[in-house]
Amino acid sequence: MPSSPRASVVIVARNEEANIGRAIRSVLDQDVDDIEIVVVDDNSDDDTGAAAASFAGVRVEENPGVGMADGLVHGLAVARSDSIVKVDADDWHLPGSIEKLLAPLEADPAVAVVGGSARSVDEAGRELDLHMSVPTSDHMALVAMVNCPIEHTACAFRRSAVLEVGGYRRVDGVDIIEDYDLWLRLLDAGMTFVGLTDLVAVHVISPTTVTNRRRQAGVDRGRSLRTDFRQRHAPTLCTYRRISELGSSVISWRDEPERSDRFAFVLIRLAHLSVGDREYRRAASVFAATVRCGPFSVARGVVRTALARRRRRQARGWMSASAVVEFVRGK
Repeated sequence: MPSSPRASVVIVARNEEANIGRAIRSVLDQDVDDIEIVVVDDNSDDDTGAAAASFAGVRVEENPGVGMADGLVHGLAVARSDSIVKVDADDWHLPGSIEKLLAPLEADPAVAVVGGSARSVDEAGRELDLHMSVPTSDHMALVAMVNCPIEHTACAFRRSAVLEVGGYRRVDGVDIIEDYDLWLRLLDAGMTFVGLTDLVAVHVISPTTVTNRRRQAGVDRGRSLRTDFRQRHAPTLCTYRRISELGSSVISWRDEPERSDRFAFVLIRLAHLSVGDREYRRAASVFAATVRCGPFSVARGVVRTALARRRRRQARGWMSASAVVEFVRGK
């Protein structure tokens, strides 16, 4: 029986004939030996499967179900390695990304998930957003109370850990938030997460992607998952020490406004969750240092942002980083 490869790269693709080659090449160009690429063709109407199979060594599987969640279940079942790297069919990985993602998994058997940072672009390549990962499981859990803590196309994980919590699944029939649902269950189970600030992938957002076509269908269910997670963990996680540690990790990015601004919204929402806690004022001073404004402005920003985010949204459904900072600073 052949030995297991160092890692299995799993790509689920539907009608991605035009893009699948770019995703596969970004993996083949990595300076990493002994990896396999498994492409699960999700009932494509075009020649996605044939395009993927044209690359030597790429294994193409047919999705026995329908949709991303079913495709990932099958991909994990047929993968030969316990170390899984997830790549979206219309995205691509940057040079050195897979080595960076695998290193924490191989250095510590307790690590279950590694999340890197990713840049979002539109179909024309214009930059839309920057998803920054945070260092530890506690940080991930805090971010998860506000947003999905890991960009799905920029992660690696242990298959055994994922299967231990039930694997990928549809959430009330919604085939879009399978990643958020999985991260929350892994955090609930006390699994160890590691975050990398390194950019490892580019994520394409377009009106034709499955994610955008079904985004609205997943909004309500995602909100419900987030609310349930908050109820379970906010009392122990939304403390001055834990939130200020997250704030301190962002302060190190102060010379990189794009990174620090991206987290202004997360920090403000966490401040909002901790309103009423006697330590809120001390936590607010940490947030103030992060976004370079006074504690009063942060408190005001909580209210202003809550109202404004319903009106000003960007492609990913969140208020833009620049708009957050603008409102926090009271401009």
